Amino acid sequence: MYRIAYRESQSKEKLIFTRNLIAKKDEKMDPRIQKIVIPAALNALANINNNDIRKHAAEILESHKAQPTSMKDGQAYVGYLIARERWDELIKIGKPALDLLLKAIEDKSFIRKREIFSTLGAICGSLADQKIVEQKVIPLLIHEASTNKYFNTVNPFTVLGIIGASPNCSKDARDIIVNFLKEQSVETKTTGPGMPLTALSQIAAALPITNPLKKRITNILLESDADVFIELETIALSLPKNHELRKRIINKFKNKLTDENVRQRQKSAESLGWIGWKPQTTEDKLTFYYAGEKWDKLIAMGVESLDFLMQHLVSESGWADEVVGASIFRIATNIINSEGIELVKTKILEPIFNLLLQKRISGGNIFHMAGLLTINLYDGEYTKTRLLPLILKLDKIDDSYEDIILF
Repeated sequence: MYRIAYRESQSKEKLIFTRNLIAKKDEKMDPRIQKIVIPAALNALANINNNDIRKHAAEILESHKAQPTSMKDGQAYVGYLIARERWDELIKIGKPALDLLLKAIEDKSFIRKREIFSTLGAICGSLADQKIVEQKVIPLLIHEASTNKYFNTVNPFTVLGIIGASPNCSKDARDIIVNFLKEQSVETKTTGPGMPLTALSQIAAALPITNPLKKRITNILLESDADVFIELETIALSLPKNHELRKRIINKFKNKLTDENVRQRQKSAESLGWIGWKPQTTEDKLTFYYAGEKWDKLIAMGVESLDFLMQHLVSESGWADEVVGASIFRIATNIINSEGIELVKTKILEPIFNLLLQKRISGGNIFHMAGLLTINLYDGEYTKTRLLPLILKLDKIDDSYEDIILF
């Protein structure tokens, strides 16, 4: 057995085959073999860019309590930590760990590259001397991002964003990163962690207001047709309240409050809320509360929000929006209680029944609300001469209106 182990250990690439041929943990290794296998395993940790082999080398060394324990063991210690995925310890080592971490990115046997990128980001972002980052790390990350598709939230784009946001990053290096991320964002319009546009926003947020690159990146995001709500939020939070760029970001969000897409409206309201914007005018309040589905706020506005809600009672599908209808009903009930009966008649009841007659809306709850409001008016003459004829016409169209007639 030992002769086989000796022969296999002569080839570093074949170290993987020695694992099961070397004495187990509870056995003693022949000193002659130990002199060959342990150095070969340490060499594999430091010099073979294959994590499967590294793991087997680590197992061999651990079995005989010969594993590296500190940087006194040089790059073998770094390789050992990579094999055992002890990322926090690699971050503490810092710069000396970069060479093997960069090689590990190119190792096809290494599946969990997310952790490698995360570790690289932590090390590179805190290095005072960025020379090695600019000479080795950035070129490799750009190459990786250009040639491979990454679906993890921590990838080359993430690390480039961290490096670009570092105060120690040089102007030239940051320009290279920003230009590359901008170029990639044209093809990759998806946003979120690990995406080019998100990395750009992180760089812009970290830059001082006086840096022209902050404005340049903000303009890239403002002109993008991607969903850059969180990205623009990030930048807005780094700007003074009355800064021109912050005002432009707010205007972009405000314009989205009236977007045809419900989700776009919701996102814009969420973003405005996150950055601390508060509506001042009645128009801003109406669009902001409606987009953010803040129904209690709209109800509290009372008569001011009534016309706006009536305009939004009919959905695109032709169905009455039940939540809008419920808000109108609550406002109407408050108005009736304060003797604003005529307003309820002209602003709510007749428009609703006319819409129903024109078959422009349908929705059971709206019918019942209208019936309840009619009764709450305590105006028998109005009900008899104005609303009853409308209800009878509706009943001819759809017998489901019988409930309202019974009221």
